[in-house]
Amino acid sequence: MPALFLCYDSCVRRKPRYLKKPAIESVAREARAQLLPAGTDALTLERLAEVSELNINSLPYQLWVSLDHPVTDEAGQPVLGLCEFDPDCGEDAVSVLVSPVGEQLTPELALSTFAHELGHAIFDAPAWLIAAKQGPGLFDDPDTSQRRAYRTATPDADHLGATALPQNTALEKEIRIAEFRANEFMGSLLVPRDRLVELAVARAPDGLRCRHRTRRRPVRRTARRHAPAGRARHLRLRRYGKPATRAGCELWREPQIHPCADGALRASAHSVW
Repeated sequence: MPALFLCYDSCVRRKPRYLKKPAIESVAREARAQLLPAGTDALTLERLAEVSELNINSLPYQLWVSLDHPVTDEAGQPVLGLCEFDPDCGEDAVSVLVSPVGEQLTPELALSTFAHELGHAIFDAPAWLIAAKQGPGLFDDPDTSQRRAYRTATPDADHLGATALPQNTALEKEIRIAEFRANEFMGSLLVPRDRLVELAVARAPDGLRCRHRTRRRPVRRTARRHAPAGRARHLRLRRYGKPATRAGCELWREPQIHPCADGALRASAHSVW
């Protein structure tokens, strides 16, 4: 079963430092390289579910995956998926659980949910493991301080596109940043920016001079080729708040994509995301 060996900048407690989009893209790119042969576009749910081990910044732990049972949160409410670590399990193991595909969960949405929760397993779980191994603090109750399970959940498809969560407290800010990382990882893992731009340019009639009305279609067809959920796919094409129906038009406008002197294409941070 495949294992992923990934690295990113983190503190001594294994919490990620502030990671900008290029750093998250780099981690997702390396994960794709380990999971897929070169030139392969679509990453399937079955392939992702084969991952059984993670080694993040030289910290190894198991990944337990379930796709066969309905998933609920701590309140018993149905959710699309979750990522959790229970210190009482006795293993260095993180679980990624996704509800079965059915009427409420399409295969594309299940794939996007898994990729999102895998992002939490990669970026958030190392700190959970380290925190669980530490003893109780000076003012902690020894009987309860290490009993907390660590969990993130995807309640619905809108969660995969949330970018403006409240951040009134330090905890809310930390949650917002964690969800940002997971969403960016999901998008870069399933729809890599470089491949999206490359395929969109290749399919665009008359290169960059085609009319805006015809430019939308190659871009949106290319996003579908990578098969993320519709909500997540639209997010990739309107990363900076642009309406999905105008995403193709915006993609081709200067200076988002422009030819370099050597004839190659340079994509700025606004080109796709």
